[in-house]
Amino acid sequence: MVAGAEPNLSRSLRVARQNPDETIGRASAEAADAALAEQTRNAYRLLLILGQRRGEVALAEWSEFDLDDGIWTIPASRSKNGKAHIVPLPQMALDVLDVVDDRRQEPLE
Repeated sequence: MVAGAEPNLSRSLRVARQNPDETIGRASAEAADAALAEQTRNAYRLLLILGQRRGEVALAEWSEFDLDDGIWTIPASRSKNGKAHIVPLPQMALDVLDVVDDRRQEPLE
C-alpha cells in the first residue's frame, strides 16, 4: 500500500473507524431493540465493545473479571496463543457487566 493512501473501504466502515464510540453505541442500541434473549443481547454488546472472540466472551467466567480495576483476564487455557490475555474494560463494557451481575444476584422466581 502506498504510504498515506486510504485502503478501499466502504463508506460505512470509514465512518465507523472515524467514530467508533458512536458506531458501537448505535449497534448496541440496535441489539437492545432486537428480538433476542437478554443474555444474547449482552454477549453481543460485549463482542462489539471489546472486540474479543465470541468463544472467549461466551465462555467467560465471573472469576476472570476485576470490575473494580476494570480488567478481564482471559486465561491461557482459552486464548488463541496459549497465553493469558488482559483486556481493559471501558465504561460501556462495565455498564453491561453491571446489569448482568445485578440480574445474576436476583433470586429465581
